[in-house]
Amino acid sequence: MSSARTLMTLTGFGLLAGALLTAVSQFTQPHIEANRAKQRLSVFEQILPLNLLATPQSEWNSCTPWDAGTVTSIGYAGEIELAFVWHNERQSLRLRTVRHQETPGFGDFIAGSWLAEKDDWRADQWAGVDNVSGATITFKALQKAAERLYVQQPVNCHAG
Repeated sequence: MSSARTLMTLTGFGLLAGALLTAVSQFTQPHIEANRAKQRLSVFEQILPLNLLATPQSEWNSCTPWDAGTVTSIGYAGEIELAFVWHNERQSLRLRTVRHQETPGFGDFIAGSWLAEKDDWRADQWAGVDNVSGATITFKALQKAAERLYVQQPVNCHAG
């Protein structure tokens, strides 16, 4: 009889904890999404040229000098979301990390100045980097994202 009572008590606590977690999650979700949107905008402001910042996002496309957006890739610990700016004439790319779950200490390079040092790299430059010591999977995820972006972009949008 006491094991049944213990089981009922534990079940009750589990249900109560689950309900509390669900309520807190639903309450905080809009705030989390608003913060993510602010973070994304902040990242774009760092890498977008001033003339594109003044252009409404609905007018960005691959036939303007610049194109911008986000791309995701799977790293060691999960999804890495990257903001990108593509320069059509130079066929070059700028990347910044919007969010990641990489291991602190190993994946830190993607959130620091390392990506800024690669601004306006072309496909051959991205492909030419062998690896980042200690963060092979994370780096390969960045390399794959860059490769996908190069493949998606037109070589000469204005040819005709």
